Amino acid sequence: MKQFNSTSRSFESVLFYSGASHRITQPFGRDLMWLSGRVPGNELRCGFDGMKAQCHTSNVGMLTTVVVFLTLLTLLTAFGSAILYWYHKYASGNFHGKMIFLMSTELIFSSEKGQGSS
Repeated sequence: MKQFNSTSRSFESVLFYSGASHRITQPFGRDLMWLSGRVPGNELRCGFDGMKAQCHTSNVGMLTTVVVFLTLLTLLTAFGSAILYWYHKYASGNFHGKMIFLMSTELIFSSEKGQGSS
């Protein structure tokens, strides 16, 4: 592995990797600082194509979340639609058309004095 030296403006060897023995040595007398403090592995944790078994997680949790969310959304939409329907039907005036209105000629007034009469 080579590292760019900004002073000499050239790449300098800093370590040697043996593919046959999977060993890394630093015969060039230069220490290399790794991000995690150690040399990274040969292969990514999930593999180069992301197909290693340890990276495959179950989608049951996400599927459950989506189903619950869609169910709640459907129920909320149905409840909201029912409220809007009720409001439109009963509060906007259509309900009054179905009420029984009496004309003054249809009212029967008693000639007897009852409570509250003077």
